[in-house]
Amino acid sequence: MTTTGRFDLTRWDEEGSAAYVGIGVDVVPDSGTGELRGLRGEMTILRAADGEHTYSFVYELD
Repeated sequence: MTTTGRFDLTRWDEEGSAAYVGIGVDVVPDSGTGELRGLRGEMTILRAADGEHTYSFVYELD
């Protein structure tokens, strides 16, 4: 199944110690088009001291 549409993102950084740094990406409110209209959400990317990355994308679609 293919979903059509687009949305805009904005990025933010979380300052932390060298051991753990976070970066996030938010869906810009009201930017979704087509089947993605009403998309809201945030993705967080965390980097541990050993270089491992953890991704979490929490979203809602009306």
